[in-house]
Amino acid sequence: MSANETVENGTHCPPKIHFTDSERQFILVTDVGLSSVIFTMGLVLNALSILVLQRDVRRSSMSVLLMALSVFDLIFILISAPYYVVYMGLGAVVKLSDGVTLQTRLHATTGAQPLLPLLWYFGSVARTGRNWVILLVALDRYMVVQNPFYSTQRSNPQRSRIYCVAVTCTALVYNIPLLFEYKSELHQCLQLQILQPNPKRLGFVYMLLYKKIMYILFLTVGPMLVLTAFNILLIRSLLIASRIRAAITRETTRRTEETKMLVVIIAVFVTTEIPGAVWHILLDTSFDDQTWFNSYLYSIGSLLTLFNSAINFFIYCVWSRNFRRNMMYAIRRRKKPPARVIRFDSSDSDRTKHLMLQRAAAAAVAIPHHPHQHLCSSCRSNS
Repeated sequence: MSANETVENGTHCPPKIHFTDSERQFILVTDVGLSSVIFTMGLVLNALSILVLQRDVRRSSMSVLLMALSVFDLIFILISAPYYVVYMGLGAVVKLSDGVTLQTRLHATTGAQPLLPLLWYFGSVARTGRNWVILLVALDRYMVVQNPFYSTQRSNPQRSRIYCVAVTCTALVYNIPLLFEYKSELHQCLQLQILQPNPKRLGFVYMLLYKKIMYILFLTVGPMLVLTAFNILLIRSLLIASRIRAAITRETTRRTEETKMLVVIIAVFVTTEIPGAVWHILLDTSFDDQTWFNSYLYSIGSLLTLFNSAINFFIYCVWSRNFRRNMMYAIRRRKKPPARVIRFDSSDSDRTKHLMLQRAAAAAVAIPHHPHQHLCSSCRSNS
């Protein structure tokens, strides 16, 4: 239901409390103006990210997961931006000649009624998938940082594709209850049947368990806490393992860049999700009371959520030399040359890998400015 409409005797009436001029201007600036800019930017940049990342999906699990993240971001922006701009922005402040808001008129439009639940459902699916895929990206990178010798066995593109499919299916199932929140009711002033979201009708247990507890655990606070923990572990692992990897392989620079890039992505994600999570926690379980603070916080949270889905392209460009190189190849329509990557076969014994790791660590500590000088001949030839 609209934030500025009331319910009396089960019927919807024009709002008794109107937005102030400052609130109206704030909504127009954030929900309409800035959201439109971010919508356009996110649409173009996520399409570019998909174009660049698809060049590496056959040999990089990170590229597979980041491409899935870009796809979810693109879908989320395509669905949510018009929702924020037209429905929540213009729909809440624009009043028509019959005294009702544009938002209410959209609910009464026959052509829009079947689309509203579907748009709400698929937009939520895209956001759920985005939040869960970034957890997979953090887990994948943590495994690579912690276990460099086993990274090719535990983290591979084919397995990452399976994980992405599993996340998509789970997100589709998790959001099914949203389709049952809409209910057709008679509008007192319009004398028309309107389709309104009314999650209260599904009961207090549904509101508390699904709309509150599960939302906080699986979509906002839970993922943010896990990602924050991963970020701390990734930074710690980078500090410990950087010299060891530098003494073993030329892939150090690329892996370090990818890990630093992920740290930035996680930091931006957590920062932009905080206002929306706070707004959802502060909402009364009945979802009736809407203060001016909730209205401002909702607009800011929605804007930052869109911004988070549009900004990753810039992070890729700044923090990943490999992404910039692939982008240049994509622009010039050239094939990327095969990368020289040192891989350990499954036949290599754990003792051999452990000895090589010890030698590399000793060399890195002994001569930090020339890490390759004291390596064995086989390691030197490979690097």
